Amino acid sequence: MPKKTATQKTFEPAEASTRLKARLARMFDLEAEIERLDKILRWPHYEGSQKSPGVKYELQTATMNLREVRGQLSYAKQTLENERQRGERHMNSELRPEFKKAEDDFQAKTQEFERAERQVARLKEKHDALRTELDAAKAELAELKKGCGVEEALSFQQSLAEAKERLPELKGLVEEQEWLIREAKATIPSAEQLLERREDILAGLSTGDATEGQLNAIGKEIEALNSQIAAASAKASEIIAKAEPTLSGLRRKLADTERELEKLTLQKPDVARLILKSQAALVYSDYVKLGEQLGEKFVQMMSLNALICSVPERRHVDHSILLSAFQMKIPRFKVGLDAEAPSMSTVFSAVEQRIDLAREEEKARLKAEGITLLD
Repeated sequence: MPKKTATQKTFEPAEASTRLKARLARMFDLEAEIERLDKILRWPHYEGSQKSPGVKYELQTATMNLREVRGQLSYAKQTLENERQRGERHMNSELRPEFKKAEDDFQAKTQEFERAERQVARLKEKHDALRTELDAAKAELAELKKGCGVEEALSFQQSLAEAKERLPELKGLVEEQEWLIREAKATIPSAEQLLERREDILAGLSTGDATEGQLNAIGKEIEALNSQIAAASAKASEIIAKAEPTLSGLRRKLADTERELEKLTLQKPDVARLILKSQAALVYSDYVKLGEQLGEKFVQMMSLNALICSVPERRHVDHSILLSAFQMKIPRFKVGLDAEAPSMSTVFSAVEQRIDLAREEEKARLKAEGITLLD
């Protein structure tokens, strides 16, 4: 086997699995954060004990109120100016009640306008901050959803397979420890029947149906059985003392594995989409290059067709080699490409304009080969 150089990258399942788990966890958190921010921005919600209609609605309402107050302020200002001009013709005009009322109204509206301006500024700042945060979260989520590498997908598959294999194994180990505890308890003899017989003999003594000899005999049997119970209990306790904590640990491992398997099963479609999007991005890069080549050939064919049609014809015969309508459309795809990669939206954006130029280029190419029939 050839030796790997220091620059060669090897498949590290644990590292790839850690990266993918971190990516999926971040995607989950971002989706929750986007939902939260969108709710605050656009929908009624509670902030503490107070209900908010949404920052966007609050800002719109405050802006409309500001416009209304601005109009009222303008009217109050004009009213004050009118009262001032009217009072110029009278002595002590500023003492007139109409002027005083107009002045008070103007000052009140000025203060109300300033409050409305501050409210709009505060809400706009809050709205813009939330929008910036929301856009950043959406951009990060879109970046994470572009795709994952083959190594990450393989590590996820491995984790999923291991969890599936580990689950029945752990269930079997749990059942084994439960069986050991049951069997250990079952080995302890029961003195219940002997104790019932002793009770019957004691009752017989009181009625004259039993003897002291019977009582002594049953007592010896009980004593012997108690010795057996003590020995069996000691042995069973030793087994149970080890099995019970083992069982507790296995049950925790089983619960953890069940949760892990459930989480991985829910994440499986996400990972499938990620790897498919990564593959689509790789294919799309070639797709765009081939699209560009096809576009160039299309322009060349259309320029040749235009030249064919430009040759004088006396019999009004259509010599066009174009069989279908003049149309060049190649589907675009929404995949994660590098910023510098061309998109299909630019490949054929100027095809019609390029045909006229290409026609002249084609004439020049043919002329360079000695063909001057098109002059």
